[in-house]
Amino acid sequence: MTSADPHLAAGAYTLHALPPDEEAAFENHLAGCTACRREVDAFTELTAGLGGLCRVVPPPELRARTLAGAARISREAAPPLPRPRGRGRR
Repeated sequence: MTSADPHLAAGAYTLHALPPDEEAAFENHLAGCTACRREVDAFTELTAGLGGLCRVVPPPELRARTLAGAARISREAAPPLPRPRGRGRR
């Protein structure tokens, strides 16, 4: 866990957002901490409920538009390539 206090990792653990080593460390902590088990259970219930609140189906073209926009931004943000330097003209 990036924090010294393992109790702060319950939310990230519930969302599967911890790196594997931190997840394993939190699971070791969880085995002996009733407060964290209750918190993980509460977060699990909450996130399951949140998933059902928004049932909007994105338009089919959204993925293509998003990927095209990301590619455009990536090209625009890329630094120019340095000009190759030769050893002199022959």
